Amino acid sequence: MCDQKTYQAVVGSLLYLSTKSRPDIAYAVSNVARFCAKPTKEHWTSVKRILRYLRGTVNFGLLYTQQASSDCTGYSDADWAGGVGDRKSTSGYIYLQGGAAVSWRSNKQSCVALSTAEAEYVALSAAAQEAIWLQQLTSDLLNETIQKTVIYMRIISLSYAWQRISRVKEGQNTSR
Repeated sequence: MCDQKTYQAVVGSLLYLSTKSRPDIAYAVSNVARFCAKPTKEHWTSVKRILRYLRGTVNFGLLYTQQASSDCTGYSDADWAGGVGDRKSTSGYIYLQGGAAVSWRSNKQSCVALSTAEAEYVALSAAAQEAIWLQQLTSDLLNETIQKTVIYMRIISLSYAWQRISRVKEGQNTSR
């Protein structure tokens, strides 16, 4: 077992960093943060791996430029039943504006999705709520209205389902 206070202090610093300037570590940090109450050597090893990654990518960060477009674009994704113990999915989204990330989140879904498509829609719902909030924030701060926000979502399961439906309509075998 490792020192709980040290573990909590380091993970707390990593959480701060992941929410302020390093969205690339958000998922890994949220995973190690779940074990703050009773960390083990394996958890401490994971934290050290994140620290080594940060040391190797010290020049990474967010760069905002005035020349970049002010359009806001979002990306949403989900991992169906990725939680080993509870089978809950993980959702994530990121919004880019002015060439860099302005909002991001990765968290476990509060419900157990019954399919990949359901997990994707739960993630998309959270992403859409954030898009509405970002539009309102932009309107309040800059006194300018964003006409639309595009959100891209991974829809492999939906395209697969559509292909199966198309084959059924065409009378082809769908047992693959």
